[in-house]
Amino acid sequence: VEFEQFPFVVDCAKRLGASDISIFSWLKTATARPPKAAGHASPDAPHEEIAALLRRLGDLAGTAGLTLSVEVGYQCWADSGQAVWRLLEAARHPALQIAWDPCNSWSGLIWWSRRNPAPFPLPHIGDYLALDLAALPDRISAVHLRDMIPFEGDPGWAYVLPGHGAIDWPDLMARLRARGY
Repeated sequence: VEFEQFPFVVDCAKRLGASDISIFSWLKTATARPPKAAGHASPDAPHEEIAALLRRLGDLAGTAGLTLSVEVGYQCWADSGQAVWRLLEAARHPALQIAWDPCNSWSGLIWWSRRNPAPFPLPHIGDYLALDLAALPDRISAVHLRDMIPFEGDPGWAYVLPGHGAIDWPDLMARLRARGY
């Protein structure tokens, strides 16, 4: 959705009775350099431009009484919960929230590792997701419940039903409950 179309999206959300609009954070470029550490953003991410646009989108959503959640997307600049939070910190807008997707956060690391020779060592999936969640403030609007099986090749994973993959959902659920989610 282009910025010019966003007022229409806000109007549709209001008419449907929605309280939140979820968006991804713009596609990474094929030539993007990998982050320095797992969960961090690429040094090529256009943080200021994205933050400025998020402020404008947040103004439109907030004025309509809605929140705007930026979802973790492995193919996007915000490819981890931590990267989404960095964008939201830069935008500094009260209407902005996080739609945390543990599978997309882990897939973001796989995406980088498949395109760059060992940009950083891949941590254990459970340790990484626990750290990713711990780094997020209490602005999580939604958590996507799905699972995945990592494998060699492209794209490097397959999505499966929760409890049938590599995500330790009982641990993540306990961590979310401990946060009051």
